Amino acid sequence: MRLLHIKTLQLQSFQSANVPRYAILSHTWGDEEILFDDVKNRPVRNWRKKHAFYKLEGFCKKASQNGYEHVWIDTCCIDQGSSAELSEAINSMFQWYNQAEVCYVYLEDTAPDPSLHGCRWFTRGWTLQELIAPTDVRFFDKNWTFINDRFSLAPVLAKITGIKEIVLRHGHESYPPRWKDHKSDNAFISYCLSCGCRWWSSIYDDGIAQFSIAQRMSWAAKRATTREEDLGYCLFGLFDVNLPLLYGEGAKAFTRLQEEIVQRNDDQSILAFNQGWGTILASSPDCFGVGEIYPKWALDSDVEFLSNRQSKLYLANGGLSVEVLICPLRDFRPLDSEEYFIGILDCAMGPDLLSRPAILLKPVHLPEHTFRRFLPGILCCVDQPGHGRLMGSPSSDLTHFDFDIDEARIQRITIVPEYDLRKDPIVQGTPLRIKPIFDCDAGIYTVEDTFPERLNDVMLTSCRYTPRGIIMFHKPSYPRFCVVWETRRAKPPFRNRREQFLSMWCKVWPLDDLKQGHVAARDDAAFARDIVKCVRMRDRSFDALYSFDGNEKAHVNSAVLKGCERRMVTAKLSTAAFMGRTIVELEVHISKVDDIPVFSS
Repeated sequence: MRLLHIKTLQLQSFQSANVPRYAILSHTWGDEEILFDDVKNRPVRNWRKKHAFYKLEGFCKKASQNGYEHVWIDTCCIDQGSSAELSEAINSMFQWYNQAEVCYVYLEDTAPDPSLHGCRWFTRGWTLQELIAPTDVRFFDKNWTFINDRFSLAPVLAKITGIKEIVLRHGHESYPPRWKDHKSDNAFISYCLSCGCRWWSSIYDDGIAQFSIAQRMSWAAKRATTREEDLGYCLFGLFDVNLPLLYGEGAKAFTRLQEEIVQRNDDQSILAFNQGWGTILASSPDCFGVGEIYPKWALDSDVEFLSNRQSKLYLANGGLSVEVLICPLRDFRPLDSEEYFIGILDCAMGPDLLSRPAILLKPVHLPEHTFRRFLPGILCCVDQPGHGRLMGSPSSDLTHFDFDIDEARIQRITIVPEYDLRKDPIVQGTPLRIKPIFDCDAGIYTVEDTFPERLNDVMLTSCRYTPRGIIMFHKPSYPRFCVVWETRRAKPPFRNRREQFLSMWCKVWPLDDLKQGHVAARDDAAFARDIVKCVRMRDRSFDALYSFDGNEKAHVNSAVLKGCERRMVTAKLSTAAFMGRTIVELEVHISKVDDIPVFSS
């Protein structure tokens, strides 16, 4: 560890066993900081002119007044140019702040008698561990005027940061009101003689480890770092994690942090996040904070049940394996007719301590017991048997749900991310090929727009999980129409290979029928593009595309075009196979109303 000597302003290095008493600084970086290269290679008279020298000088004066000869400040005690040293420092920083006898917090944007709420210091990622780790924290304004210590400010700081007062007081009661009165002269006494609380011999094991992963993550919500990677690196100490630094990895740093937490901890609250799409784990600390999440209790009413459980979380084969209480939702049909489940997590939620957080799950039928998170932007709360509510639901129609608690079962499942499902042929669907269009009139309808995009006459099904597509047809001076189609793999178990293939349907929609109920302020071409765009974005603006009778979902469908001459449009889906590969084919016939279309066999 490298420290700055107050009198000489020279850097000195110490082995871990020989580190002297030191004070440590917590601050936010500004203009013209005193850097390692300044102190190491330049005379003091040169860097005295820097704007940040006032901060360094004030810090050294306060430390000297309190009897310290050495101080630590991140700007000049770390060689930022050495990646190895920077990695070691970041992995050790929580410990360095914890071992300092005192931490001075310099609030550069605060005047005397501040409210503290507007201080930039409370919005930065790195200052979170600097607030929690030290034993003694003292706040100063921009003039180096003492404001108060963390112990006395605990109620105010708790409101600003969301951190519990008991953490800010390191386990002590609020009386006596001054931190210096909570001392013991006997090193063998493990309890505070003033308030009777047990000393935290380890800030991590005795203190913050008692709080759930989700709750600790929520402390970092709405904090920012200059570099994206630091949003993960600044939390190493809060979760007792040591990892190599890989600047350039971006958001993967926060993912790596969570993966390491999963390997060390079976706390299922790491899944209790309510933002982000497509991944197993949260995309940032901002995803946490829906409510207070408490770890599972050491005692439970069913001791035998607990003793037989293996609730270990682990990552394998691109998914997260977890044992949860899983239950089907019989009447929950937000978008389609697929079945949905809730996974009730093994932790508590809310002030009554009996409610449980839960996540919405949708099965991926192969392999077995595999699910993806449905609506990962929503966290559920099960607050009474058989009833739950959705927190953060984007729709007023999706706020509550019911389930039969007797159908719930403990099951080990694998939660897989969206990007893995895109590679799953069961979910990905089957390509669709458009066969030549038969038209009884002169000229032929052509494909004007599609979703998914087509390659020549072949359309690859979407990577979304509703494998639905739309094809818009157009011929000059004739009415436009579209064919909406969907192909799905059948659900296991299968009795034979053919059974596993498809359930498929198509629906013919004349453009004029879709206009009903919509103000057509734009021309037909623009209106047609809007319809395709709505299917692409799964927008329900044209609800008719989604809400027709299930009996209409057949592989053959017809509709009448109302132009100068009435014409019947018939669409048919069929399958074609060759050497173990199967595709879907679409045939479209435009015929006179009384004629019967003849499709290829």
